[in-house]
Amino acid sequence: MSNSYLNVQSILDDNNARDAQKILRDYIVRETHHFEEKWETIVLCAGNSELVNGDHPNSRAMKSVSKSQILDRMNVPSLAMLINYMNMKSLSYDEALLLFANEFVNNDPDCIVNWPFVDVTPELDTIYVSREGGAEVEAVEDGGDEAEVEVSGAYDVKPDIAAAANVLLRAATGGEMEDLQALLDEVVTLRKKPDAIALPAIEASGEIPFGAPVRKNAQDVFGLQHPLLNFEINTYEWSGVNPLVPAKDEDYIFNVDNLHDVLWALENGENSWLTGHTGTGKSTFIAQVCAFTGYMMIRVNMDSAIERPDFVGSMAVMTDADGNTVTQFKDGILPKAMQQPCVLLLDEIDAVRADIAYVMQPVLEGQPLRMLEDGGRVVHPHMDFHIVATANTTGAGDSSGMYASAVKVQSRALINRFSTFVDVKYLNISDEMKLVRVAAPSLSDDAAAMIEEFVGVYRMGFLDGTIATPISPRNTKVIGKYVSNLEERIGCNDAVRRALQMNVMLTVDECDAIAVTGIMDRLTNQS
Repeated sequence: MSNSYLNVQSILDDNNARDAQKILRDYIVRETHHFEEKWETIVLCAGNSELVNGDHPNSRAMKSVSKSQILDRMNVPSLAMLINYMNMKSLSYDEALLLFANEFVNNDPDCIVNWPFVDVTPELDTIYVSREGGAEVEAVEDGGDEAEVEVSGAYDVKPDIAAAANVLLRAATGGEMEDLQALLDEVVTLRKKPDAIALPAIEASGEIPFGAPVRKNAQDVFGLQHPLLNFEINTYEWSGVNPLVPAKDEDYIFNVDNLHDVLWALENGENSWLTGHTGTGKSTFIAQVCAFTGYMMIRVNMDSAIERPDFVGSMAVMTDADGNTVTQFKDGILPKAMQQPCVLLLDEIDAVRADIAYVMQPVLEGQPLRMLEDGGRVVHPHMDFHIVATANTTGAGDSSGMYASAVKVQSRALINRFSTFVDVKYLNISDEMKLVRVAAPSLSDDAAAMIEEFVGVYRMGFLDGTIATPISPRNTKVIGKYVSNLEERIGCNDAVRRALQMNVMLTVDECDAIAVTGIMDRLTNQS
């Protein structure tokens, strides 16, 4: 073993339990004092956990949840486990502290072995702490989270050699340095300073990285200064690319009223139901909320093809680690989502089958899910698991007939378990054209004006019932890109007409075709 390291078992052998705990605690304080932001995350997770100030026998009481309070309540094995995280070659200190925060988020309090760790009894003789270049690990006086970390004295220059050493140092550096003790103290400080490592851009591997919640003001998260958004929300930071967090669209335009209501529901544990015509962007809206906040999102279309085994789970034949064929229960969409900090997006919920709707009722109430198919196993929801639904109706059926073939009248038992209903309307035409300009930057002003007028007149006809077939911003963006590519070759009018024929006219029914042709002819000056 290197003389510069001491294993935890040796510390325990050479000290009583109280002193060993203090040595390890002070080592953690000293090594992580540059990572106060991550400690704030740990404190937040601990404060929201059943493991702190809870009714469970494994809970620990704290007057005020803080870094020092958390470390004071950890025994030698749990402190050693945190040190083990910190010294893993595969983890940075950032990742190690996020992993520690997850112990408060994901643990089942019934399984605590060494608080706050589940099923952990580390081998203490395999975990090492630095002895600071051969010196004994010394305790650091801690006056709370704001205490300064003492670093001087790691190398003590004796007075009888200090004068001579300083003369030699002055001569060696041309007078630039003349105090050996100060120089050695600076070396110790620099050794303890974490390396600044530029993380390379990485592709998502499919693995879920370490993550933890961070409280932020919604105005800062979404870059929108508005009084409706002036409140704190949970966001998630991940140590790597999370494949379940949607990609952020920096050009996305949020409706502030809708954004407030959905964020309020997420913060207060309420279920949201987004309703609106096809193409208004209901699912995209939720995806971008998740993208900006860092929440994972699992999207499932609630059509008639979704059956209970898909949604809840079923027994399946699988191959274990030894290559043996075994039969075991495989979780479905719902229990998988419940155990993660994610938004479960139930798309087109007004088409859901009754048996699926009823199995969701306890989960919609924030209660655990009892898996009768798996011997009555109980799945508890993660503290940041949320359900959001989208639909063309509010569950009471479609009186317009536009969506009648797909939607069902849902029971009031299901509808009543959603408290926040949000009416998602089409984008303002001018905002919609901003998105078109981003998608087709070379689009001429004349072509853009024609497309904007067509969409405005068409959308007005749809809303007043003259036209039955809706068009969405997706249509508008495709039309803009098509015209942008073609107008230099055949002219603006012909390019717009071809785009409308291709993207709109061939999708409408005969009754709508007459009205749409009239709009198109007027705009392109053809009769």
